[in-house]
Amino acid sequence: MSYLVTSVTLALLAAISLIDWRRRIIPNRLLLAFAAVALFDIAFLVLSGSSWQDLILDRLLGSVLIATPLFALTLWRPVSFGMGDVKLVAAAGFSLGTAGNCVAFAIACLLGSFYGLILLFRRRGRKATFAFGPALCFGIGLVNVWSLL
Repeated sequence: MSYLVTSVTLALLAAISLIDWRRRIIPNRLLLAFAAVALFDIAFLVLSGSSWQDLILDRLLGSVLIATPLFALTLWRPVSFGMGDVKLVAAAGFSLGTAGNCVAFAIACLLGSFYGLILLFRRRGRKATFAFGPALCFGIGLVNVWSLL
């Protein structure tokens, strides 16, 4: 079952990444589909014998731990991240849990930093912006695939 969940998740992440790269928006429909897949995964894990209290607490904490500071940063400095990025991180925390979301966000930050340096060296200036969703999707996808191993 986890292969099916991971396959659907990777397909959704690919769609989110492409749309955000081209149009700089993350559609709410895809985020809701991602959250629904996470709920399906949680339900399957609970039915297979996992402790539902620990599982839900970990997933909720994973959702809030990264999304809350990102939301505060977005309110404080609106050009830093978009609200789609905040919602994607929240859904990822619900999908991956606390540790997985922290690792996925760290990977996304590294990728975003490298891409930002490339933009800086191409003389686009310090005010250049780019879509962060593809980096987030890559980090989330990598942690999803890693969890299968």
